[in-house]
Amino acid sequence: MSLRSIYEEIDPATIDKWDHYIDIYAKRLAGGQQRPLKILEIGVQGGGSLKMWRRYFGDQAKIIGLDIDERCRKLATEGFEIVIGSQADEALLDHLIAQYGPFDVVIDDGSHVGSDQITSFKKLIPHTRYLYFVEDTHTSYWGRWQPLSQGFIPFAKGLIDDLHMYFVLANSPEVYGKKEWEKIAAGHDLGIRSRVRSISFFDSMVVFELGLIGAPLRHRRGAPPAQPDDRDGQ
Repeated sequence: MSLRSIYEEIDPATIDKWDHYIDIYAKRLAGGQQRPLKILEIGVQGGGSLKMWRRYFGDQAKIIGLDIDERCRKLATEGFEIVIGSQADEALLDHLIAQYGPFDVVIDDGSHVGSDQITSFKKLIPHTRYLYFVEDTHTSYWGRWQPLSQGFIPFAKGLIDDLHMYFVLANSPEVYGKKEWEKIAAGHDLGIRSRVRSISFFDSMVVFELGLIGAPLRHRRGAPPAQPDDRDGQ
């Protein structure tokens, strides 16, 4: 059953998502139904989203919901793990990680306040295996949430430099390969370079694809290919 068909059958009073999110999720999460994923969703509200993930991923998935509203506890009777508290509470996030982590997928549909989103991201990204979604990032542009400079969008833009940290540190087109990367990376803060493979920006959503990333492999015309010892991941 497709994610969209499941979404359209969920009681609309219990779920609040922009329609185009469903297609983004469907594309990114394709194939996940075959694995027992562990999913953390920040922001439970009426519980419709948790139910959508349960129907899509099946009973083999472990689904955890975090929300500040005590009324969400009732969803625990439907097989969800419910934690009550703020996504900006670092001690609570540490507890969440210790009890349930690492997570395969994290979905931030919580407060939509930039500082909260950033706190959760920094805490949870080292403990996320595959995908990290941040919803409703358009609130970065709404002053009643925070000044734009403190929103999640400018924070995520800054991470683009981290994604290119290999080239920032190498500072030369002649420095490439695993051995060279290990040399120049030693002693440096690599930011998200060691955890995030890609960052995708959509209307109102930012998606992070997680995975181990090392030195890029380069083949130059007229030059012998890199030896196996120099290849990324070998």
